[in-house]
Amino acid sequence: MVTLGNLLLRDSGYAALRSRRVALLANPTAVFADTLEHLADAMHRDLRAAANASLVTVLSPEHGFRGDHQAERGDRQYVDNSTGLTVWPAYSLPISNITDVLRREAIERVVVDMQDVGVRLYTFVWTMHKVMAAAAAAGARLVVLDRPNPLGGEDSVVAGPLLNSSCCASGYGMEAVTHQHGLTIGELATLFAARLNCTVDVVRMRGWRRSMRWRDTGLPWILPSPNLPTPTSVDAYPATVFLEATTVAEGRGTSTPFTLFGAPWLDAHALVRRLTSNGTAAPFRAAWFTPVWSKYNGTDCEGAAWVRDVRGGFAAGVEILSAVRALAPPGRFRWDGSWFGHPGSILVDEYAGTPRLRELLEAGTPWQQVVAEFAADEAAFRDARRPFLLYR
Repeated sequence: MVTLGNLLLRDSGYAALRSRRVALLANPTAVFADTLEHLADAMHRDLRAAANASLVTVLSPEHGFRGDHQAERGDRQYVDNSTGLTVWPAYSLPISNITDVLRREAIERVVVDMQDVGVRLYTFVWTMHKVMAAAAAAGARLVVLDRPNPLGGEDSVVAGPLLNSSCCASGYGMEAVTHQHGLTIGELATLFAARLNCTVDVVRMRGWRRSMRWRDTGLPWILPSPNLPTPTSVDAYPATVFLEATTVAEGRGTSTPFTLFGAPWLDAHALVRRLTSNGTAAPFRAAWFTPVWSKYNGTDCEGAAWVRDVRGGFAAGVEILSAVRALAPPGRFRWDGSWFGHPGSILVDEYAGTPRLRELLEAGTPWQQVVAEFAADEAAFRDARRPFLLYR
């Protein structure tokens, strides 16, 4: 079984935090695998006695410190009932405000404990990126409690375009990272650190290997956000997340978000025939569903669902986008981020990190050629990430 960084920190008597004033950037995933107690609750109770240190304040990412917010939402500033600590919404605050908090509270260490999902546009690592910049300005040191990448970490996991920061930097990405990066959150922090002039210590896991997917770790799954309830939904997420930026539903409002997708105007059987005839590795079934909230709330939809061995991935995402565009009646498929407050095609470009994905699909380029278009980006990032790999 893999041992997480937070358990190693606890069992060391919080040695890395001795005699320091501490801030914690965390969410509901920050629990110990053995007791399922939240790190903030344990540190609030034990840190002073164990290490003559104090947990002073909490910073929160998208979805909130306790995980009670939907997409594109985070906490407002509030006092956490369990610990009595002020929670600051790092997800929505500018770097300068986070810096002010760290300086005002004389923070010396910022502990990070959040479960990432291995996809560049997932916002947690970019909230960490902001906090790293703030910590550097405030003279604080980052301590990242490492966790597995649930998609694995081998070179084969790296997929999709590099973020083009000249056009597409946003809260979905600020550095040249591919759609799937195959890095742990600790490895990403070390990659970011040199560019941000931030000092980072990573409490490495024990027992994790790059070949592992989540099911190989022996760890309980604590959902990092409301619509990734299972490791299976995470497996599908790299592919179907692009549908968020279109008029196709990605399964929100059902019990199987991201492994299920469709629209009122799609033909389920035609979609599955097209996907399976193209040689997709993961088998699909025709599916009918009615979302109870979000996109197409209360409207009957037809589409497809993975049934076993879900291996989403960038290539599957491009294939799905190509298929739904080809089968859509005129005017029905659109690049539309209105559900997330981003009208028009802007959101898909930010998700992809480049307008090139959208432009190729609009030009009718076969999906296999679209995927191949980004092979050079993938090779470049495999080389760029190599010095930051902490595990074999």
